[in-house]
Amino acid sequence: MKIDKVQKLILAQFLLTICLVIMDVYHVPAGIWKWGIFAGVFSIIVVLFFERSQYKTRLQELNVVLKRAMNGHPTRVLTNRDVLWNEVIFSINELIESYERVYAQSVQEQVARKQLFASMSHDIRTPLTSIIGYIDAIKDGVVASTEERQSYLEIVSKKSISLKKLIDEMFEIAKIDANEMSFQMEPLDLAELTREVLITFVPQINELQIVPHIDVPEQPCIIEGDYMSLLRMIENVVKNAVQYGYTGGVLGVTLREHKDAYELLIWDKGPGIQEEDLQRVFHRMYRGDAARTQANSGSGLGLSIAKALAQKHGGSIWVESIPWECTTFGIIIPKHDLRDF
Repeated sequence: MKIDKVQKLILAQFLLTICLVIMDVYHVPAGIWKWGIFAGVFSIIVVLFFERSQYKTRLQELNVVLKRAMNGHPTRVLTNRDVLWNEVIFSINELIESYERVYAQSVQEQVARKQLFASMSHDIRTPLTSIIGYIDAIKDGVVASTEERQSYLEIVSKKSISLKKLIDEMFEIAKIDANEMSFQMEPLDLAELTREVLITFVPQINELQIVPHIDVPEQPCIIEGDYMSLLRMIENVVKNAVQYGYTGGVLGVTLREHKDAYELLIWDKGPGIQEEDLQRVFHRMYRGDAARTQANSGSGLGLSIAKALAQKHGGSIWVESIPWECTTFGIIIPKHDLRDF
């Protein structure tokens, strides 16, 4: 076992003290050896006092660094030649780096939460104001004909349904964040899930005259997941492609098999996403400028929910886009062997 400098000095001081005691016991007269031992003990005391001062200074430096980190200004502690001290410094630097990551994430979440509340207030208040206006018009007798009254009621119904969907999505993302959403994990066929989702979009695809390009294997693609959550995840991404890419006239769905995972690609040839917006696509309540001008603009939570659900299943989601050429969303879900269940 290695003995550090301080331990060596203490051991030397102890041995020299023993020598002095022995000399006193045998009444050894004061001479060069005895005075040399006295000088050695005194020198060790001076060195130990100096070492203590250095350690005190280093501890004060560490205290300053830790306080700066706690106040949101993390720095790093420099190492020196002391091996044992360096081990402590390395651990403290790792702790500061960990705290820095947590602090940065906390700041980002606070900013995102403020943006979310701002968008929520706008997206809830606007349709709600409109609903109240139409109801007041009907109640005050402003609407003359039965046909006009029926038209107003249909508008109120559509806006109410849209508002309910928005609120449901907000509750869903809140449950995911709080880990309150229960998942019934079971072996599932990703290919069959994809076909099941696509069937629900057939009427909308036909209405918008979109040409589908589907490449989904017939053989099972087994994953482990929650049935409803996976359906919702795929549905949100397909819905995004149909809703914002229908002007390209094409909807592509490709399921690829990799060594340890399956990759579901959903692509279109619509207006796409600008490069500067690619990093924000999965942010909550994010919608591009083009989307905001459309009457069928969504809540901006669909892709955020899809990303959260993919991560809950041990997967990931990504996007790349060349406007009017190809915009692709990729969902990666780990494989699972049926023998594991």
